[in-house]
Amino acid sequence: MRTSGLVAIVGLLALCVAFAATNPTRQDYQAFLEAELGRALVKVEPNRDADPIREMLKSQGPKLIESITRSNTDRRNYGLFSVFETRVLGASVSFLGIWRTFIPLSDVNEAVKALRGMSPVSPPTVR
Repeated sequence: MRTSGLVAIVGLLALCVAFAATNPTRQDYQAFLEAELGRALVKVEPNRDADPIREMLKSQGPKLIESITRSNTDRRNYGLFSVFETRVLGASVSFLGIWRTFIPLSDVNEAVKALRGMSPVSPPTVR
């Protein structure tokens, strides 16, 4: 075997080890999802209905995200990367986790819309 072939094999093995070592965990995903939902809620036009959700995320964000992800997230671990799928109030969001980063495979705004729909403040009624 040539030296260049051996170097290529060692390089490929080193790359695989790096992928496996940086494969995101469920805790990494929870931290990412909390930050992503917070950013998405800020992007939503400010209105009275969204304020309770923003306040709930500020005060209870980690607990809320943990409870959502624990029971509603499927992680498919492929060793070198993972695919996370979370279902929230009828909406589903998917992310590819690789190199400790997350690449969206679906639109997170659908989950934000679902969260906005569960706002404890009911819209004013017109008489």
